[in-house]
Amino acid sequence: MMTPTRLRILAFSGILIAIFLPHLTDFNYGFGSYEMIAFTAGAFVIGTLLGMICRIQIIFGFVLGYLIYVFVDSYFLEPRWAISCLLICYFLTPVLVRHIPNGFPLVVFVFGCVFGLPSFFAPSDPFLVNREAEVAVVSSDRAEVAYLHIILDEQLSPIVDHPTMPPVVGREEVIETYLVHDFRLYGRADSVAQETYQAVSAIFGLSENDDNHIKQPEDNPYIYVVDDNQLVQRLLDSGFAPTIIGSNYLGLCSEDPRVTCRRYAMNDMMAGAELMGWRPFRRLQYAMIALSNNYIWGSRLLIGYRGPAILMSRLFGWQYQPYESMMATVTNLSLLEGLPATVAGLERGDALIAHLLVPHRPFVLDRDCSFNDLPDWRYPLFRHTTQLDPSSYEAFWDQSICTHRRLTDVLEAVEGRDDLIIIVHGDHGSRILSKTEMNTHVDSRATLLAVRAPGIEHGLMSSTVSLQARFADIIGYLLPADQAN
Repeated sequence: MMTPTRLRILAFSGILIAIFLPHLTDFNYGFGSYEMIAFTAGAFVIGTLLGMICRIQIIFGFVLGYLIYVFVDSYFLEPRWAISCLLICYFLTPVLVRHIPNGFPLVVFVFGCVFGLPSFFAPSDPFLVNREAEVAVVSSDRAEVAYLHIILDEQLSPIVDHPTMPPVVGREEVIETYLVHDFRLYGRADSVAQETYQAVSAIFGLSENDDNHIKQPEDNPYIYVVDDNQLVQRLLDSGFAPTIIGSNYLGLCSEDPRVTCRRYAMNDMMAGAELMGWRPFRRLQYAMIALSNNYIWGSRLLIGYRGPAILMSRLFGWQYQPYESMMATVTNLSLLEGLPATVAGLERGDALIAHLLVPHRPFVLDRDCSFNDLPDWRYPLFRHTTQLDPSSYEAFWDQSICTHRRLTDVLEAVEGRDDLIIIVHGDHGSRILSKTEMNTHVDSRATLLAVRAPGIEHGLMSSTVSLQARFADIIGYLLPADQAN
């Protein structure tokens, strides 16, 4: 017969496995990942410590009851039932422990293992879900040039000055990225909208219509899709074979069988943690941040957790913000780092469009693309904030400069080619102030537009232009509809 201490250890270990392992799977940590192994081992280690500490039966009941509440609230409850669940678990569990001292802890352990351990063996999803073109563009009809189109999410204009943004040393490096590579750079291109699904959909509609999108049902791979996809159609009509890389937030591909589509997920990219290299402590730290943020702000809002967690974060100097996947930024940076080899292989008639979540929030990277320490992470300002935090802009520009240093590698991979159209632009501004009363048109909508193509003079254009209208004009000049195949 098991001793009471061993039963307590098993109960704590089982409920911790049930709490964390399926949650890690949701974040795309898979079988064999360091995080999955570490959390599984950690469940038994922490379960052992708790089992040895909680020797008094009623204390064991209260602690186990709280963990049972966390489990139930994480996976099964709507927010309106959270308080009731907390009270029931917190007070009923000690009663069950007292009256079923051997059987109840064992049941908790068995249930926790049955519920949680299958996640340990679940594989992670690939970064990109591919839908290959089913029909090849006829060789004789292919365009005489290649087309490269990069969309940088939340890229603020590098030339604007406005009262809400402090001077930032070094942001001229972003401008030089384009000028030294002979681009025409529109330093301030204002978007028609501050939301990506509106701004980018308008780009793909070759118009300023910010309603060119369709909201999708919940079981669809995308949240929104472009409605009238004039850009892809123009590329097809002009003899291009398009490949489009984009997130599951906005579907940019058309249903045309000649289009190759590569989709990545915005918020379950944590399997990309290996991109940070072998940094065991930091990788566990980032995993715990992702879990904690989801418990506070995300789909698993835990009323019995939020207050203490925010208090602890303040004690450690970390600015808690609503859930933002820091790994989405890292994996998108990795996609950008992989582009030089891809674009170097572009042949005539190839078209590559990539919508990348960089320098998208949260701002966690320094100018050399290394992770900052937690106290130095920055985010857009909280709703109802009335005082500017200059460090948010400074952190944004650090991450933007990091992005453009990686983009420079892409541009150098195709240096000297005169058979390649390259367009780089943002979708809107940084949106650092978008949730506050300090929000400005510049912060939310001012971005950049850069183009290098045969027949287009290079240089910096400082006057304000409409992003969507100027982009449509450029496509109309480079790929006129009346000359399409």
